[in-house]
Amino acid sequence: MFQDKTGSIKIEVNDNRWRNQNVTPSTKIRILGEVVQNRAMGTTEIKVRELTIIQNDGTSSKN
Repeated sequence: MFQDKTGSIKIEVNDNRWRNQNVTPSTKIRILGEVVQNRAMGTTEIKVRELTIIQNDGTSSKN
């Protein structure tokens, strides 16, 4: 589940995208992916294609 000041949404991150990265609630990340809507279930989630950690020093780590 991803949550920010605008709300929350379920995300699906495969191991090959996650790569055992350490993410805390204060970590800034960028998520790129496909929005998947299941109208029958009334759910929406993001299937993550790319997860980038935005580090405090201005650099980024793309996975």
